[in-house]
Amino acid sequence: MKNSYPQIDTKTKKFLTDFKSIIDLLEVPMLLIGAQARMLIFDSQYQVQGRATKDWDVAVKLDNWERYNLLISTMTTGQNPLFKKTRVIHKFIHIETELEVDVIPFGDISKPKQEINWPDGNQMNILGLEEAFTNTEIIIIDNLEIRVADIDAFIALKLLAWNNRKENKDLKDIITVLLKSPNEEDEQRVYDEFIDEIIEGRFEVDEAAIIFIGRNIQNKFKIETFNKVKEIVKIILGQYTYISQCMPKILDDKEWDETFDKIVRRFKSLEYGLTQDF
Repeated sequence: MKNSYPQIDTKTKKFLTDFKSIIDLLEVPMLLIGAQARMLIFDSQYQVQGRATKDWDVAVKLDNWERYNLLISTMTTGQNPLFKKTRVIHKFIHIETELEVDVIPFGDISKPKQEINWPDGNQMNILGLEEAFTNTEIIIIDNLEIRVADIDAFIALKLLAWNNRKENKDLKDIITVLLKSPNEEDEQRVYDEFIDEIIEGRFEVDEAAIIFIGRNIQNKFKIETFNKVKEIVKIILGQYTYISQCMPKILDDKEWDETFDKIVRRFKSLEYGLTQDF
């Protein structure tokens, strides 16, 4: 099944068109991840304004380093290269638009430890990318067919990324999604499945909607990945300073307390979805 999404700006379309032309030429499966995936599949659907970014993150499924090197060579060499290299081994700049893209390999290239050992000696954990790729659908954006991480995969991958590098931007992206209100269809599902928890006052409707994300992560991800995600949520709830560091600066004291409490309750809803047997 392929879902259509709103049109994108000219620079974004040019970048995606050029990158996808190379991907399609080499028959390399790709998955759009990161904050741009959030903006394409979430921000427009729920009319929210999350953290802005011009960086793109793309995961490419490859068997070996020869295939990765061929991809990079096709991107950055030839008579009219579309991309240029940067000092970061996996980051490239689209020459026409100056948009940046991180190209992260996964698949057999990362086995057996779900880890990338870059030629410069750096390591990168890519836990969860296989499951995210398997459980997402191709969407149509301005006539471009692209596989994009869904909200469940986005949350799981962002939690894993935050755990690896402890950058506030990852947690801010997660919070943007957790603070959404359910649409009418989701709200009805919440009432149908979690009416007891709502009646007992354990969760409000908006909070109970987040339980679905935790439950979906249980169902979609391998036990190793799922256990790691569950552990990370426990860490965040065990040290509230992680959340406080991501709070908006413009709130007065009352608004700050209310927003902070709301975010904590949303994380607890996510934890409930990750830990219950459904």
